[in-house]
Amino acid sequence: MNQANKILVAVVDDHPIIVQGITMALNEHPCIEVVIATSHGRDLIKKLERKMVDIVLMDLKMPVMDGIKTTKYLSLHFPHLKIVGLSMLNETGSIVEIIKAGAHGFISKGSSLEELVETILKVRREGYCFNNYLNESTFKC
Repeated sequence: MNQANKILVAVVDDHPIIVQGITMALNEHPCIEVVIATSHGRDLIKKLERKMVDIVLMDLKMPVMDGIKTTKYLSLHFPHLKIVGLSMLNETGSIVEIIKAGAHGFISKGSSLEELVETILKVRREGYCFNNYLNESTFKC
């Protein structure tokens, strides 16, 4: 597969080892290339002015501009972007919050690389992927 056909990804997380690990692992996949790696939403927005991506892996809790605010901004200003929430918090409230902000998927930082790749591919193919994080009770009052 040539570079033009790759899924271009941004990784946004305030923990450098998480960003570096995800970047290294995803860049080993023939269909995926991480082209933006940053520690907060404000920096991501600046970088998107110069380099566009297909999918953003977005940590929920970050300094400067957190994942929820960034997702809301991107949904308004870059509606073609697909956003996947990324968090250690698998709580229903966090997942619902990122969905309401405009995310197209969610994955736990405790997931395997295979699950992460599957999520990226599914979001690209189908437009969304929440795996087993949601069920019918998720949105009940």
